[in-house]
Amino acid sequence: MRDLVKALRQRKDNEEISHIRTAAKRAEQAFRKLSGFIKPAPRNGTRHETRISDEEQGARKPAFDTIVASGANGAMPHAAATSAALKRMS
Repeated sequence: MRDLVKALRQRKDNEEISHIRTAAKRAEQAFRKLSGFIKPAPRNGTRHETRISDEEQGARKPAFDTIVASGANGAMPHAAATSAALKRMS
């Protein structure tokens, strides 16, 4: 059975390739959309981690939980978005 799974993972049919291309296109669209939005809050306003994590790109559901972390949580690989405002790094 292990060899069968290994063989199936090595080759993708046209439908699988189409799904991979669609997923990559949506990921790129999401990145482009959010890259202009991810910046420190203006002096008299706020831009929160949770607002960024709530953005969607039309998928049925995310492949995995969205990770948005800044400041002290910025290096945490599985941090959950909080109400922390984004701040300019000094």
